[in-house]
Amino acid sequence: MKMRKDKKIHNRIVELETSLMNYKAEHEGVELADMEEELFQLRHIEDLWEKLGCITIDPETEKIEDEFFGFPVGTHREEIWHWFEATFNISVAEDMMGLWEAKE
Repeated sequence: MKMRKDKKIHNRIVELETSLMNYKAEHEGVELADMEEELFQLRHIEDLWEKLGCITIDPETEKIEDEFFGFPVGTHREEIWHWFEATFNISVAEDMMGLWEAKE
């Protein structure tokens, strides 16, 4: 099962990269370090999500067929999604899959 590229997290990465470029030209300080730390964290989440998208998942059982980041073969995909949510304080549906985006 191939997973779609994340939405909110990817958009936030682009936003942070742009802000950092503009900010570095004008300011220095703690706020810049916070933005860089958030950017590093989001890139890590995005990288793990992309790696999960490369793992084969049995379409009938929805269990992974290869080990993923410490999860053994046979782990249900939703267990891994719950781990993403608990570990990184995100919503897989909203932040990674772009579902239920707020109307602006």
